Amino acid sequence: MKKIINPFFLFIFILIVMESAVYSSPLKNDSFGSAVNAFNSGNYSKAIDFFKKTIKQRGLSGELAFNIGTCCYMQKKYSRALLWYKKAGKYLFNDTDLKFNMKKTYEKLGVSKDVSGFTINRLFPESLFVVSAVLFEIFFFLLLLFTPLKKLRKIKVMMLVFLTIFLSVSFYNYSSNIFNKKAVIFEKIDVYSADSYNAAVLFQLKKGTVVSIEEYKDGFYKITASKDRPGWIPEKYAGII
Repeated sequence: MKKIINPFFLFIFILIVMESAVYSSPLKNDSFGSAVNAFNSGNYSKAIDFFKKTIKQRGLSGELAFNIGTCCYMQKKYSRALLWYKKAGKYLFNDTDLKFNMKKTYEKLGVSKDVSGFTINRLFPESLFVVSAVLFEIFFFLLLLFTPLKKLRKIKVMMLVFLTIFLSVSFYNYSSNIFNKKAVIFEKIDVYSADSYNAAVLFQLKKGTVVSIEEYKDGFYKITASKDRPGWIPEKYAGII
């Protein structure tokens, strides 16, 4: 029996290819080149502004987050550098330059090791999931395009398994971003017992400390530090990873 190409699936596949081409195409008036020039000339503040403008044009990437982190490091703003390096870690897979820079940043902050805890992104960063999902979409539609209609029933189980895996991964990433937010402390601060500067001070946190964010209220974050110590800190002293 001849293989049948369903026009509807062909149309969907063309849309996916077009979407990928548009997403990956270079943008006009891109600020990345200006950012690189500013960095090479030692104007790190201007470079950060251009890199952030590039993020608005392209979207956040590991490379852009890494570059901003390096600018902050050169400005000796080590806690902010750590924040951006951790953002970069969500996209860069086992990057040696990132590991080296983070190690040097921890040394500058007086922190001997990463105390943020284990996450799946250390082994499988978000970018790897995105690429895998795109490849799966292409494979899925090619399979639908060129598989005889009578044989489609035989691949339902395989499709269901793949779909379950990617739905599980997507749910994990979503729940991690929503329910397991982490932040970097920018400078040494007091941790309060409530969302007020008038509340009792429970303990202090050093700059560069990574904490879990539990709640936001009236300009304060409810956090959990190491050893499951809860408390409240002012929003302006922390950056969400």
